[in-house]
Amino acid sequence: MNKEKNSHIDIGTYNSYGINVYVHVNDRNMFLMNVPDLFLDEHKALEFADLCNEQQLELVHLSDVIEDILSDREMLA
Repeated sequence: MNKEKNSHIDIGTYNSYGINVYVHVNDRNMFLMNVPDLFLDEHKALEFADLCNEQQLELVHLSDVIEDILSDREMLA
């Protein structure tokens, strides 16, 4: 998870949280990509990252899971 400072023409400057994606290769975690600006709440971002790790989410499913959480207002609240 990472904290980001963003700016939007309609709402101004705001902080958000994204996730970093790593793959485990040859007993090492290697950085694969960053998915920015997913959450406004740090606790929700940590919760999401922990859940992905606990469930050992496969990369192929990540975009679907992100789409699901972005459409779930309760998850984002």
